[in-house]
Amino acid sequence: MIARLKNEVVKSCGFALTHRGHCELLSKLILQRTDTFVSYNTLRRLWGLAPGGAPQRKTLDALAQFCGYADYANYNLVAPKLAFWQQQAEMHRLLSSRDKEPLFSFLESAEDGLEKMQLLLDTLRHLLLTEDVEATLTFLDKALYKPEDYPYAYQIHFAASLGQLIRGLPHLPNSAILSHPSMVDGVYLRLVDYSSLEGYFGAWSDLLQHSPPSKECAVFLACLKQLRRHLNGAPLSNLASKDLAVLPCPPPLAGRILTVQVLQHPEEDIQVLCNQLVDELNLTLPFDINFFHEPLMLALMVNHRPLTRWLCQNVDMDVNRLEHFQLHDLHAQRLMMAQHHLFEHNLQEAQVSFDQVNPKEFLQPSCYDILYFPYRRIQAHLEGVPNHYPQDVREMTQSLGHSCFSETTWHTWFCDVPIART
Repeated sequence: MIARLKNEVVKSCGFALTHRGHCELLSKLILQRTDTFVSYNTLRRLWGLAPGGAPQRKTLDALAQFCGYADYANYNLVAPKLAFWQQQAEMHRLLSSRDKEPLFSFLESAEDGLEKMQLLLDTLRHLLLTEDVEATLTFLDKALYKPEDYPYAYQIHFAASLGQLIRGLPHLPNSAILSHPSMVDGVYLRLVDYSSLEGYFGAWSDLLQHSPPSKECAVFLACLKQLRRHLNGAPLSNLASKDLAVLPCPPPLAGRILTVQVLQHPEEDIQVLCNQLVDELNLTLPFDINFFHEPLMLALMVNHRPLTRWLCQNVDMDVNRLEHFQLHDLHAQRLMMAQHHLFEHNLQEAQVSFDQVNPKEFLQPSCYDILYFPYRRIQAHLEGVPNHYPQDVREMTQSLGHSCFSETTWHTWFCDVPIART
């Protein structure tokens, strides 16, 4: 922030500080504007024209006041927002031009960080909405967005934001865009729109089946196909774990591979399957929450009792360490805990866990709809009304389009669990 403040001082005074005379002049200007004296030697040290240490707080306060802020703390609070708003304004100005090269140059020169990610996200959203295929492909060719530069939670935010946009479009974007390696890596592989497996996300998956751009994508598609088959009551393919090996294997993909093994080997101990996976994929223990995401979703989506028990024993959810965009995992885990307690006939603990669930935190649009069935079913069991099949659940399951979710499934979800009495 000090470097950014120095740049703003230069803009305010109108000249660069390259020698002692400049520092003497700036010292006078600061005194005139703020009634605070900052010696020219202090400025020389700050601008690297003389040896010295870190600036004192009163010097930073004076420089911030010179630029129109109350003090340095106020500058730290306000300046980044103003700078980002200015960047957004420039981005929108360049977006309105037919020639997009100045826009791409601007984005390439933007300082790396979350602000740049938001600029890239807003740009790609605009290009998709306006169906500017040529500019979108150029954006992707330049690899302006590099997912590995950002924390995993923000990668999910980027992908989910674009997924929400694509989900609402009247038709899928151009196939060249959807199959572009940058689009697949940055959006498709990190999105997993469970609520649209029979909608746009399923159609996107079918498109990529013809020519996956990477081994990771091919394995992802194989895992997703197994999940779709299971949800639709179709027989599973026989996939050997060695055929799903990707080295090094991203934790989320490793979790998906585990779910495939759980579905294919329902009688096998899950810990044994997990140990085999650790050996074959050379995984690092202990697993992080990204590994557990897919197994957690599967346990809830299909009411998988052994997987639910295994996850409750192995997932240590540290609320304080979860980043903002991973609150979905926290609340999904709480819902799974409620399900586990019901399996164990512990209605009181199930109610405690359920009361902590905020369904609004389920990552939308990717998971909310498909988790609505288990959420409402657990709620009905705790309220003692599982015999009633609600109309809102009926409508939701019809929109999902999976045979796994039906009125019959609703009535057999907890067939051997005592019903709470209100």
